Amino acid sequence: MTTTRTIFIPIHGNEDVVEVNIDELPEADNILDVLRAEFAPLDLWLRFAVEYYKQGRIDQFKVMLDGGTDPDLEQYFPNSNTERIALLNALGSYYTQLASGERDKKQKEDYFAQATASFNRAEKIDLHQNLTLISKAILLLYKGDLKNALLNFTTVLN
Repeated sequence: MTTTRTIFIPIHGNEDVVEVNIDELPEADNILDVLRAEFAPLDLWLRFAVEYYKQGRIDQFKVMLDGGTDPDLEQYFPNSNTERIALLNALGSYYTQLASGERDKKQKEDYFAQATASFNRAEKIDLHQNLTLISKAILLLYKGDLKNALLNFTTVLN
């Protein structure tokens, strides 16, 4: 007997849910439409992104993260700072990963800039969030900025 892996999206204003089979994920735009319409908690946005990533559907993973980090969403989720930071850190880490394997210098710098922008947005929400500091330190290591990377790691340890 196989079990179906499911993510439940709560329907705004009542007790019903939308069931999404993880093994048969539709296009991310369809999921985003439902998440937006139902004001679904931001942790679900990240959970869907991770599932797309696990399935190797990186383009869909990116669509989910871009949707979840859209600045226009902040007004609808004013008390979801931790979840917004997690989405921004995931996006920044994705760009750091892309930069680490990129050989083209211009493209590498573009990825680093996008990673930095994501981490900076996360820091604006909470300057002392350890995951952001660690993620930014890793980015700084890849960029060869050992002094500032060490400063970030030390801040976390203290």
